[in-house]
Amino acid sequence: MKGTVELSDSDLISAALRELEEESGISPDQIQHSTCWGSWDSGFQQQYWHFVYCEISDLPDRWSHFTQDDGGRLFDFFWHPLSEPLPSDCHPLFMAAIAQIAQYI
Repeated sequence: MKGTVELSDSDLISAALRELEEESGISPDQIQHSTCWGSWDSGFQQQYWHFVYCEISDLPDRWSHFTQDDGGRLFDFFWHPLSEPLPSDCHPLFMAAIAQIAQYI
């Protein structure tokens, strides 16, 4: 998930959990543990990304969630093993972010 830290967020983890629920439908009560892994200067439009690990059990292999923001958007989710190459059509910025995340694992 990717989102913005808002003034109402008490810290980076609360911002991440809010964004996770808004964009995926995963509620905070489904999360057993969360921790901030670190931050990264994406080099894109002065965006600084913060990576938050969330331990969640009982998620399906695939699911969809319709968001309520900006008139609504449908997101389709699936898992991709970090040990496998990303699809060639993956945006270079996200490829770089995944490489950054892999350093924390």
